[in-house]
Amino acid sequence: MTQEAVCRERYDGFEGEVVGLPLADLIQLKGNNRFTGCISVEFGGRQGAIFFRDGDIIHAEKGKASGEEAFHLIMRWPGGRFAVHPKVTTTCHSIDKSWRHLLLESHRLMDERRDPEPASPPATTGGGKGEQQGMSGLTDRLRTIPEVTATLLIDRNGVPVGDRRPETEVLAARGFYLANLGSRLGRCLGLEEATSAILEGSREHLFIYTGKRHYLAVAATGESTPGVVEEGIRRAVAGARRGS
Repeated sequence: MTQEAVCRERYDGFEGEVVGLPLADLIQLKGNNRFTGCISVEFGGRQGAIFFRDGDIIHAEKGKASGEEAFHLIMRWPGGRFAVHPKVTTTCHSIDKSWRHLLLESHRLMDERRDPEPASPPATTGGGKGEQQGMSGLTDRLRTIPEVTATLLIDRNGVPVGDRRPETEVLAARGFYLANLGSRLGRCLGLEEATSAILEGSREHLFIYTGKRHYLAVAATGESTPGVVEEGIRRAVAGARRGS
């Protein structure tokens, strides 16, 4: 029997160890792959578990906590070790939200703990409306770029501004996740918050830009050249600022 045949007989897939992989990235991978099973996590002697069924997170446990509370407690851990257990399931069903919304909520909670938001200043008449009109003009300009398929303004909590369609919620989740990932990488490298990031894909490219109050997400076709699209975005932003 050949070595290749022996490997096929013994294993169904690969087994190994990954170092430096953020837990959020692993959850996103398993969600997209419609994973069924359990991810067990350990940090500083504490243990937790996140259960999936067909890519959906259905239950989480951490000590006496369960459900969404346990999930967010696990996501607060800065590191540790994980193990993936395919087909290990549970009869408990304590979570109904999508994994995208769970990750968004975890990022929001972690941001609040890291940088508590000060009390909001009194609203001024017309200011918010003017800002909304300005951003609306920018998104209209961006949509004229041939390669651009979608544009979206996202607030600092990951909520899309002015458009709550399901496909918009998905783009907001992806854009908010990319913005937070860029910020975490910047802090790891001792840099300030990333002001822009690009996620290149075979089917779609995602561009994210960080402003004072919002994130701007721009999606483009995978056949496009990211540098060309980015130059078009910069020209649109410059034109919106000039009002021309």
